[in-house]
Amino acid sequence: MKTLSKHAIAACAALALNANAQSPAMLVYLDFTAGSYGSTYNEAIDNAWRAAEISAASAGYGACQPKKVTYWQTTFPTQWNAIATVVCSKDTNPTPPPPPPPWQPATILPVQRSADGANHVVMWRSPNDCTRHALNRRINGGGWQEVYKGGATSWQANVIAPATYDYRVLALCSSGPGTWSEIASLVVSSAPAQPTPPQTTAVVGPDHTITWSASPGANSYRLEREAGDGWESVYIGPNTSWSIVGAPVGTYRYRVVACANGTCSAPSGITELRVVADMTPIITYLLGN
Repeated sequence: MKTLSKHAIAACAALALNANAQSPAMLVYLDFTAGSYGSTYNEAIDNAWRAAEISAASAGYGACQPKKVTYWQTTFPTQWNAIATVVCSKDTNPTPPPPPPPWQPATILPVQRSADGANHVVMWRSPNDCTRHALNRRINGGGWQEVYKGGATSWQANVIAPATYDYRVLALCSSGPGTWSEIASLVVSSAPAQPTPPQTTAVVGPDHTITWSASPGANSYRLEREAGDGWESVYIGPNTSWSIVGAPVGTYRYRVVACANGTCSAPSGITELRVVADMTPIITYLLGN
């Protein structure tokens, strides 16, 4: 039976000591011993080291360093046996808290227009622990000016002049301000001229088309139909006509609104029409006259 002291394995231990050097006040050391075997004495020793390190790891220890090993050969069975002792350490310091998430700038959302376009709402999302924000605006590419600072995440602009408006927001966090958000823009245009009333015949069948004249500067139209005590939109888009199939019999009143970049004109005059189920008597009367 042969025993290797820590002096005999100093060359092996030196590398582990240098690789795992820490302040002694922070570590607790403990010996772990385990035995194993192999077909050669080197294999038996390696297996014994590994078994001792596994035992240490199950107890929460690591950074093991060789301390002592004893090995011998048996004839029945024919094999080499080894018992190894390692000294291992465990860090007693508390686990450090995870690093804070990376700081993110505030996100400004697309500007929401109101029904008349001259009024709009700017909204943004707040990152991390930020509870205050600064909102800047520039007009027609000019200089930036602060229009809001506070704890809200939205701001409304009321009755503003036609122009191109750019917005950006800065999050004011407990750790200090970061970087500006991306820019959100919208164009406020002058209201187009009031359009003429929709055009159609006074009496129509269930399938019919309503048309209206284009308004200079308009890029969309809203066709409205009277419903109960108010008006409902039946078409919104760039076209100057609208078709309906299978309209119920009855009397309908329509008007049209012209819009440019969300700013809309006053409604046109009202057109009234009557839907009948059978147009044959009316066509016959018109042909007879």
